[in-house]
Amino acid sequence: MSETADQIATVIDLTNQLEVHINMALSQCLVPVSPEYGFLRETLFHNLCLGFGAKVRLLQRILDYWDWKDIKLDKFHKLMGLRNAFAHTPTTKRVLLVGVDPDTGEHHALGSQLVVDRKYKTYWQEVQRSEALQDFQAAYGGCLAIVEEIANRIEKTIAQPVALPDEK
Repeated sequence: MSETADQIATVIDLTNQLEVHINMALSQCLVPVSPEYGFLRETLFHNLCLGFGAKVRLLQRILDYWDWKDIKLDKFHKLMGLRNAFAHTPTTKRVLLVGVDPDTGEHHALGSQLVVDRKYKTYWQEVQRSEALQDFQAAYGGCLAIVEEIANRIEKTIAQPVALPDEK
Protein backbone atom coordinates (compact mmCIF):
# COMPACT_ATOMS: atom_id res chain seq x y z
CA MET A 1 0.00 0.00 0.00
CA SER A 2 1.32 3.48 -0.80
CA GLU A 3 2.09 6.08 1.84
CA THR A 4 -0.85 8.14 0.58
CA ALA A 5 -3.24 5.19 0.93
CA ASP A 6 -1.82 4.49 4.42
CA GLN A 7 -2.50 8.09 5.44
CA ILE A 8 -6.07 7.97 4.16
CA ALA A 9 -6.66 4.63 5.89
CA THR A 10 -5.27 6.04 9.15
CA VAL A 11 -7.54 9.09 9.00
CA ILE A 12 -10.64 7.04 8.21
CA ASP A 13 -9.85 4.38 10.83
CA LEU A 14 -9.16 6.90 13.61
CA THR A 15 -12.35 8.79 12.76
CA ASN A 16 -14.29 5.51 13.02
CA GLN A 17 -12.64 4.72 16.36
CA LEU A 18 -13.55 8.17 17.67
CA GLU A 19 -17.12 7.60 16.53
CA VAL A 20 -17.27 4.40 18.61
CA HIS A 21 -16.21 6.41 21.69
CA ILE A 22 -18.86 9.04 20.93
CA ASN A 23 -21.46 6.26 20.60
CA MET A 24 -20.52 4.89 24.01
CA ALA A 25 -20.72 8.34 25.63
CA LEU A 26 -24.10 9.07 24.04
CA SER A 27 -25.35 5.61 25.08
CA GLN A 28 -24.87 6.59 28.71
CA CYS A 29 -27.77 9.01 28.28
CA LEU A 30 -30.17 6.19 27.41
CA VAL A 31 -31.78 3.98 29.99
CA PRO A 32 -32.25 0.33 28.98
CA VAL A 33 -35.95 -0.47 29.22
CA SER A 34 -36.06 -3.75 27.34
CA PRO A 35 -33.88 -6.74 26.46
CA GLU A 36 -33.56 -5.24 22.97
CA TYR A 37 -31.65 -2.23 24.31
CA GLY A 38 -28.35 -3.31 22.71
CA PHE A 39 -29.91 -3.81 19.30
CA LEU A 40 -31.77 -0.50 19.47
CA ARG A 41 -28.66 1.36 20.69
CA GLU A 42 -26.53 -0.10 17.90
CA THR A 43 -29.16 0.77 15.32
CA LEU A 44 -29.71 4.30 16.60
CA PHE A 45 -26.01 5.15 16.67
CA HIS A 46 -25.07 3.28 13.49
CA ASN A 47 -23.47 5.68 11.03
CA LEU A 48 -26.14 4.86 8.44
CA CYS A 49 -28.80 6.25 10.79
CA LEU A 50 -26.85 9.01 12.53
CA GLY A 51 -23.77 10.49 10.90
CA PHE A 52 -20.63 11.72 12.61
CA GLY A 53 -21.62 15.39 12.33
CA ALA A 54 -25.02 14.70 13.90
CA LYS A 55 -23.33 12.92 16.81
CA VAL A 56 -21.09 15.95 17.36
CA ARG A 57 -24.23 18.11 17.38
CA LEU A 58 -25.72 15.79 20.03
CA LEU A 59 -22.56 16.22 22.11
CA GLN A 60 -22.95 20.00 21.77
CA ARG A 61 -26.57 19.73 22.90
CA ILE A 62 -25.46 17.78 25.97
CA LEU A 63 -22.87 20.46 26.75
CA ASP A 64 -25.54 23.14 26.39
CA TYR A 65 -28.14 21.24 28.44
CA TRP A 66 -25.85 20.68 31.42
CA ASP A 67 -24.18 24.07 30.95
CA TRP A 68 -20.69 22.59 30.56
CA LYS A 69 -19.32 25.74 28.93
CA ASP A 70 -15.73 24.84 29.76
CA ILE A 71 -15.80 22.06 27.14
CA LYS A 72 -15.42 23.26 23.55
CA LEU A 73 -15.85 21.12 20.45
CA ASP A 74 -13.63 23.18 18.13
CA LYS A 75 -11.23 20.26 17.70
CA PHE A 76 -14.10 18.20 16.24
CA HIS A 77 -14.66 20.75 13.48
CA LYS A 78 -10.94 20.73 12.69
CA LEU A 79 -10.91 16.92 12.68
CA MET A 80 -13.96 16.69 10.40
CA GLY A 81 -12.45 19.22 7.97
CA LEU A 82 -9.19 17.29 7.80
CA ARG A 83 -10.99 13.97 7.45
CA ASN A 84 -12.92 15.41 4.50
CA ALA A 85 -9.72 16.80 2.99
CA PHE A 86 -8.14 13.34 2.99
CA ALA A 87 -11.31 11.65 1.77
CA HIS A 88 -12.02 14.06 -1.10
CA THR A 89 -8.66 15.28 -2.42
CA PRO A 90 -7.39 13.14 -5.31
CA THR A 91 -4.53 10.94 -4.16
CA THR A 92 -2.34 12.21 -7.00
CA LYS A 93 -2.76 15.94 -6.34
CA ARG A 94 0.66 17.57 -6.29
CA VAL A 95 2.01 21.07 -6.07
CA LEU A 96 5.06 21.94 -8.11
CA LEU A 97 7.81 23.43 -5.99
CA VAL A 98 9.65 26.20 -7.79
CA GLY A 99 12.87 27.81 -6.69
CA VAL A 100 14.82 30.83 -7.81
CA ASP A 101 18.47 30.45 -8.69
CA PRO A 102 20.23 33.09 -6.54
CA ASP A 103 22.88 33.71 -9.20
CA THR A 104 20.71 34.03 -12.29
CA GLY A 105 17.28 34.84 -10.82
CA GLU A 106 15.78 32.15 -13.03
CA HIS A 107 12.93 30.00 -11.77
CA HIS A 108 13.33 26.24 -11.89
CA ALA A 109 11.44 23.21 -10.64
CA LEU A 110 12.66 21.80 -7.34
CA GLY A 111 10.22 18.91 -7.34
CA SER A 112 6.68 18.37 -6.16
CA GLN A 113 4.80 17.35 -3.06
CA LEU A 114 1.54 15.54 -2.46
CA VAL A 115 -1.07 17.80 -0.91
CA VAL A 116 -4.61 17.83 0.41
CA ASP A 117 -7.08 20.66 -0.02
CA ARG A 118 -7.77 21.93 3.47
CA LYS A 119 -11.02 23.88 3.50
CA TYR A 120 -11.65 26.84 5.74
CA LYS A 121 -14.86 28.90 5.99
CA THR A 122 -14.06 31.29 3.14
CA TYR A 123 -11.10 29.70 1.34
CA TRP A 124 -9.08 26.56 0.95
CA GLN A 125 -5.40 25.92 1.20
CA GLU A 126 -3.18 23.20 -0.20
CA VAL A 127 -1.30 21.54 2.66
CA GLN A 128 1.34 18.82 2.55
CA ARG A 129 -0.23 15.47 3.31
CA SER A 130 2.26 14.71 6.09
CA GLU A 131 1.52 18.06 7.78
CA ALA A 132 -2.23 17.52 7.45
CA LEU A 133 -1.89 14.03 8.93
CA GLN A 134 -0.01 15.41 11.94
CA ASP A 135 -2.73 18.05 12.41
CA PHE A 136 -5.40 15.34 12.15
CA GLN A 137 -3.67 13.12 14.72
CA ALA A 138 -3.38 16.07 17.14
CA ALA A 139 -7.08 16.89 16.66
CA TYR A 140 -7.96 13.21 17.14
CA GLY A 141 -6.14 13.08 20.49
CA GLY A 142 -7.90 16.26 21.62
CA CYS A 143 -11.31 14.95 20.52
CA LEU A 144 -10.77 11.63 22.27
CA ALA A 145 -9.91 13.45 25.51
CA ILE A 146 -13.05 15.61 25.15
CA VAL A 147 -15.29 12.56 24.62
CA GLU A 148 -13.77 10.88 27.67
CA GLU A 149 -14.42 14.02 29.76
CA ILE A 150 -18.02 14.20 28.54
CA ALA A 151 -18.55 10.48 29.26
CA ASN A 152 -17.16 10.92 32.79
CA ARG A 153 -19.44 13.88 33.45
CA ILE A 154 -22.47 12.09 32.04
CA GLU A 155 -21.78 9.13 34.33
CA LYS A 156 -21.61 11.45 37.36
CA THR A 157 -24.63 13.53 36.29
CA ILE A 158 -27.24 11.00 35.29
CA ALA A 159 -29.12 9.71 38.31
CA GLN A 160 -28.37 6.13 39.21
CA PRO A 161 -31.24 3.81 40.14
CA VAL A 162 -32.00 3.83 43.86
CA ALA A 163 -34.26 1.60 45.92
CA LEU A 164 -37.68 3.04 46.70
CA PRO A 165 -38.59 3.38 50.42
CA ASP A 166 -40.90 0.34 50.44
CA GLU A 167 -38.27 -1.81 48.69
CA LYS A 168 -35.78 -1.73 51.60
